Amino acid sequence: MDGNFGGTMEMRIEACDTVIFLNLSRWICLWRVLFRRFKYRRLSRPDMTEGCPEQLDFEFLNWVWTYPTAKAPKILGMIERLKPAKKVFILRSPGEVEAFLEKLKSVDSKLLPA
Repeated sequence: MDGNFGGTMEMRIEACDTVIFLNLSRWICLWRVLFRRFKYRRLSRPDMTEGCPEQLDFEFLNWVWTYPTAKAPKILGMIERLKPAKKVFILRSPGEVEAFLEKLKSVDSKLLPA
């Protein structure tokens, strides 16, 4: 499952078997938004459709800044209610994300034929 679109969040959480929620600090998120903006100014990011240049406005910056208090608690509540039936990973720092990815690599490599 990917994305923060609230209109389908509950439906997507219920439909998935695994939830990985990146609950990073607002400072990290804001820094990454600003870094991306300057890195890709007047360009399309590799993960965006060609012709869609990186944009930044106050509304989006405000959304990023207020996400931990305005959006995250509701999502965490939904995840908590579904936890017994789902695999749930809540990662709170870049270090936790890296450790999680490394663990996935080691598990995945054990499943591949030699």
